[in-house]
Amino acid sequence: MTNSTVIKMLSMLIASAVFIAMEIAGSAALAVTLFQDRDSNDGLGSPLPNSNAAAQFDNAASTLGEINLINFENLPLGDFSTLEVAPDITLTLSNVSEFNEGITNDTAVPSLGFNTTEGGANFLRFDTEFVPLNTETVATTTFSFAEPIQAFGANITALDQTPGIQASFLFNDGTSQSIPLVGVSPFAPSSAQFFGFTNPDKPISSVSVQQRYTNVELVGGFFAISNYTVGIDDVRYVKSVPESASFLGLLAFGAIGGCSVLKCKRQQNADIVGQCTARK
Repeated sequence: MTNSTVIKMLSMLIASAVFIAMEIAGSAALAVTLFQDRDSNDGLGSPLPNSNAAAQFDNAASTLGEINLINFENLPLGDFSTLEVAPDITLTLSNVSEFNEGITNDTAVPSLGFNTTEGGANFLRFDTEFVPLNTETVATTTFSFAEPIQAFGANITALDQTPGIQASFLFNDGTSQSIPLVGVSPFAPSSAQFFGFTNPDKPISSVSVQQRYTNVELVGGFFAISNYTVGIDDVRYVKSVPESASFLGLLAFGAIGGCSVLKCKRQQNADIVGQCTARK
């Protein structure tokens, strides 16, 4: 085996590693996949057949990695500005009402959100500020991840089609994404829906739920001052797997393999030289 043959083999090994890494990166470069369904007038303890699109999300997300759950059951009750809801995950509330309840186990007013965890009690309730007629306000709850994620989902309760409310999921996967949530039929306060997405292409460091509310005049009258409230429960997410590490690992594998071949060739040459010297 000549040196030129060894170099050729080394080049082929590295090229193969690069090709495999590109194939892996290409297969991961998928568009955002959404999972969303709604149930009207369900309330606490209902089976939520449509909002259990969560099962479809779980099936898809489980192929990406371990699904982690935040159900608020072991967190302190009450309002907060910023709270660690899981290791390396913080939840921040912005521009909410001074009467905001935060994490609650209330069952008396399902029209303000309710628990969806089987056998559980706690959930996150967050509301906008109270505003006068024809005035807009925006409240946001943000989940921030120290380790980026590639899938996210949650149950949203008490979101109907009351005039003046616009709710959205916001995140940045290299591009700012704003995906609207469609409320259940008008004035169906005890409603629930699941919203989730998978995006194995680019890591995501935060996900926000935004309520944009305008106090508008309703049929038959208006409220001089009002606000809007939703509940959030059973948040799930999947951490990202750094592609760069896999890519470099494949390159290293190719380089190590090539170097091993080159080392063997050099050893063979040294043995041949040694044998020739001994014969002399």
